[in-house]
Formats: sequence, structure tokens, C-alpha cells
Amino acid sequence: MTSDLPPGLWIGAAGVGIGLLGGLVALLLARSKCQALAALRRSQAEELARVAQERAEALRRRDELQAFDEVLALNPQVGHFIWTLGPDRLWLSPHWAPMLGGGPEDLPLSLDALRMRMHPADLDSFDEALNAHLQRRLPMLDRVLRLQHVRGHWHWVHWQGKAVTPPGAEVPDRIVGHFYDLHAQKLAEETLASDRRLFDSGPVIVASLDAQPPHGLRSVSASAAEALGYPRGSKLIGRSLDELLLPEDLAPVLADLAAVAGQPGASFQREVRLRQGDGGSRWHSLHALIAGSEGQTTVRAYLLDVERLKQAEREAARQAGELQVAVEHLTHNQAFAEQLRELSEKIQFAASEAEAHALLGARGPELLPGWSAALMLGGLAGQVERRAAWGPAPATAVQGSQDCWALRLSKPHFAQGGAGACGHVEGRPAHSLCLPIPGLSSGPGVLQLAHAEALAADALRQAEARAAALSETLRLSLSNLQLRLSLQEQATRDWMTGLYNRRYFEDLLPRELNRALRAAEPLALAMLDIDHFKSYNDRYGHEAGDEVIRCVARHLAEFGRPYDSRCRVGGEELCILMPRIAADEASSRLEALRGQIAASPVHHAGRELPPVTVSIGVAEAADGGGPSELMRRADMALYAAKRGGRDRVVVWVPGLPEEA
Repeated sequence: MTSDLPPGLWIGAAGVGIGLLGGLVALLLARSKCQALAALRRSQAEELARVAQERAEALRRRDELQAFDEVLALNPQVGHFIWTLGPDRLWLSPHWAPMLGGGPEDLPLSLDALRMRMHPADLDSFDEALNAHLQRRLPMLDRVLRLQHVRGHWHWVHWQGKAVTPPGAEVPDRIVGHFYDLHAQKLAEETLASDRRLFDSGPVIVASLDAQPPHGLRSVSASAAEALGYPRGSKLIGRSLDELLLPEDLAPVLADLAAVAGQPGASFQREVRLRQGDGGSRWHSLHALIAGSEGQTTVRAYLLDVERLKQAEREAARQAGELQVAVEHLTHNQAFAEQLRELSEKIQFAASEAEAHALLGARGPELLPGWSAALMLGGLAGQVERRAAWGPAPATAVQGSQDCWALRLSKPHFAQGGAGACGHVEGRPAHSLCLPIPGLSSGPGVLQLAHAEALAADALRQAEARAAALSETLRLSLSNLQLRLSLQEQATRDWMTGLYNRRYFEDLLPRELNRALRAAEPLALAMLDIDHFKSYNDRYGHEAGDEVIRCVARHLAEFGRPYDSRCRVGGEELCILMPRIAADEASSRLEALRGQIAASPVHHAGRELPPVTVSIGVAEAADGGGPSELMRRADMALYAAKRGGRDRVVVWVPGLPEEA
């Protein structure tokens, strides 16, 4: 078929078609490129959002750790940690560096990193204790560990922690606790053990005998057999006194024992000759002490070989006297250490700091007899206040920290005859001593001592040593008490409002109810609920809702009497437990509270929120009704207030509809 069109028109039509096809291809390529660019932008936006979220999480973790360090009381011996279980992250307080060396790059940031620093012999014990605590078979993670110092040696640390379970969760999400530096104590224990081994193998024989004839040998130090010429390990236990002493010395010793029989604490000293394994004898200085209680006494004997010193009678007597003084000094030091340990335990487990101060005031005269003393702790405006005192001339009740050289120099300050004494020391005592007590959350403290009469050098040195031991014990025990009370306070307080939380309320209500019933006194419970609270969250955001709750909580904290208990038991639900007041009187007081709340403006983000009102239900405890019944009645009254139009106080009365 032939066309009637001229050839030129055919060529033009073909060109137009090719152009249209090229434009279509270009259009498709441009569309594909736009789609690729849009996908790339979405990917970049998602990546930026992920990075921003990770940065916000890191900042939140940093602020959480900083707040933790600021809340807890810090001192050079006690550090603190937070270990989150998922993911595995470990935060350590700044005490880690001075304790185990290194800088921030050396901190173990996870449990695995911490385990790599543990001594291999301690790993299984630590893991067992950790698993037992997480499975609630142990109330606390408590282990003494050896951790590797950055310089390579092993450092003793006491590690304690407790798992924390978030509200509504079934398993804990973190462990919070502290660690103590025990290295110096462990070294001291090793030194003491070494000294004991040296004493057991030294020249002094320590023996225990029956208090009744024939005074059989009950125990003896390992050095006795060799000292008496017997092969080491020979059996001496069970031998009577006449087998150990020559006949010439036996009779005087028996007479001495008869004279002190049944008198605990009585002692005598005599030189005797002990039989040797080869048939000979050696002179020993015997010091015998009646130990135990009346009716159950033993003879504690200390024997010192004086064979070479027999010809020098006065030298032998001097050495025996020194031995007696050493034994008595050891006995006195052991008694002091036991008293100090008992005081430390009671202070650490006191119910309050005031109780701890009272314990110190009662036990202080036993620890440092003849001395006047005062415990001064930090107060307001740089002042230190007297918290405990004993003796005739304690320090003034309140003073400035600049009045004490011990606080200004951060070291003990001793003055004699009143010259150079601190400004807070009254009168002119013969001796005064101030010892600083650092590291307490309440501020710096000082232990002030004064003695009216001049003391000998030995007595003064002993008093200074005991005062130093007492101040160190107070530093540790008071800081532990403050830490325990701080953690206890955090566990019973609502973090947002500062009011007591539901856990505290559920523990308090049964106790107060039982007390009121025993004393035949009224007890009122008021339940408060913020009206239309959901609208604040929906219209202005949850931060505005939180500000509304805080505003109502502030009014609640300022309301009522000091012994009323204010708690936050739910999201916007609060309560007041009011002892020794009937429901009608409580209602009139709560009406004033309701009016104050309604008249107080609430601002958030630079604008004033709609007026805040509360509905309040009040119920009074009655015979036969337990805590749940009292709460049920208060809740019924609360819902009756809401059903009646809100912003009102309703008192529960019999006949109030149950469906309310």
C-alpha cells in the first residue's frame, strides 16, 4: 500500500515520534531518581533520629549517675555503684580510682570487666552469692573480694549490694550498693596472725591448768616441749603439777593456788624449776592468773625461762614485772576493743542519728574514763553543733568551724595547760585534744576531749591512742548509719512529690490502727483525688499533669500536724492519716485544705493552667474494722464526693451506697 504523503512529511513524523519516545524515557529516569533521593532522605532521617535517641539515653544515664553521687554520702573509705542488669552496665563512684588506681580508662564498665579484675579464687564465691541474691535466697550481695590494682597487686575490697525491682515488675533491673576498702584491715590481720605464730613459738610458755588439785595440764603452747628438752610434739597435756615441778617448788605453788582458789582475776607470781626431759631442771618465772567465773575457774599460767638470769635477781624481777604489765595491758586493750566494737555495731544499727548520739553519750565515760568529751557535728551556716557529751566540762553547744584547729588543719590538735587550745574548749584543762571526723554527709565533725588534771606520759599516750581509735570508729559507724538512713528514706519516699509512698503507707496503716484501738483514740483517714486529672495530661501534656500533682502535694505537705502522715498512693491519688482526731473535725480542716488548693494558681511552661480542685473522702477507724475496711470506707466517701459534683469533702456514714 502506498501513501499519498510526500516523503518529507514521513521523515518529520518519524522525528516527532522519536522525540516523544526520548522525552518519555527521560521522564521515567527522572521519576526513578526522585524516588531514590526520597528513600535516601528517609534513611538519613531515621539514622539521625536513632543517633539523637542514643545521645539522649547517654545524657540521661550521665545525669542519673551524677544525681546518685550527689545524694549518697561520700567518704574516702566507702564507694558506691549502680549495676544495670540489662544491658550489662556498671557505674562506679570516684572512690574507685584512689582505691584501685588508674584513670577513667581503667574503670570496669560492666560486670564482665569487673570479674576480669577479681582474684580467680574469689570468682566462684562471688557468682554463687550473686545468683543466690537475684533468686532471693540471700537478702543482700555481700562478699569480700580481692581486686587487681592497676599496679598489679591484689587489693581487698568488701562488696555489698541490693537488687532493686521497679514498681510493677517481677524481676530486678539493677543492683545498687557500696564497696569498702578492707586492704589495710586485711594486712593488719595478717600481721596479727604472724605475731601470734611468733608468740606461740617464742620463749614464753602459755599454759592452762585445772583449778583443782592435782592441777592437770589442760593446754600448753607449742614451744613448751622444746623449751623443756622434750622432742617436739611430745604429749604434755594431762600431766599433773607434781610431774612438772621439782618437789622444793611444788609446795609453795600449791599454797599460792590454794590462797587464790575461787577468786577470778586473782594472780600470783613465783620462780620455779621445771623438770627437763633429760632429768634436769630450768628456772622459770611463773605468772598464774585465775580466769573464768566463780565456780568455773581455770589457772592461766605464763612461764618465762630465767635460767640465765637467775644470778641477777633484780633483773629477773624486772622482767617478770614487765610480763605482768604486758598481760594486764593486753587484757585492758582487749576490753577496750570489745567495748568499741559493741558501740560501733549499735551506732550503725540505730534507728536515728539522735539515738546514735545518745548511745555515744552513755558509753563514752566507759571508753575514756576521767575525760570530758563532746561530739560536734556540722550544722547550718558553717556551724558545728554539740550532739553528744559527757564529763564535767564539755564544749559549747554551738560554735563556728573556724574555732577548731583540728577542723582547720584536718588533723588532731593537742594542747597542754590551756596554751594553744581551740576556742571552743572551756576553762583551762591540763590537756585538751581535738580529732577531726571527716567524710560525714552532715558535714565535718570533731571529737573534743579535755582532762582537768595532769597525766603521766604513758597514760597520756594511751588516752591519745584510744581517742584516735574512737574517732575512727565514729567516722565509719556514723557514715554507715547516715548511708543506711539515706537509702531507707529513698525507699519510702515518692521521688516526684517527696511524700511517703504506698509501700510506707501500707506498713504504717496497720500499726497506727492498732495503736489507736489500744489507746481508745480516734484515727481518721482522708483519701484525695485530683478532679479531671486526665484532662490536664490530654490537653497540656504529662509534664503539666506532673506539675499539678506536685502543686497539690506541696499543699498537702504544709497541711496538718507534724505527726500526720501524707502519702502518694497512686497516680493522682493521695491520702492523709490523722491520729487522735475524729472524722468530723478532720473534715472541717480538710475543707480549708480543699479551698486553699482551689484558690492556688498552677503555672506550667509560662502559662496558667485551669483551676485545680480535689475531691476528698474521710473515714474514721471503728472497732472490729481492719485496715482494708478503713480504706474501703474512705474510698466510698471519695467516690461519693466525685459523684456529688467534685471539689468537696464527704465523710463516710453508715448507709452510704456500696456501689459508690
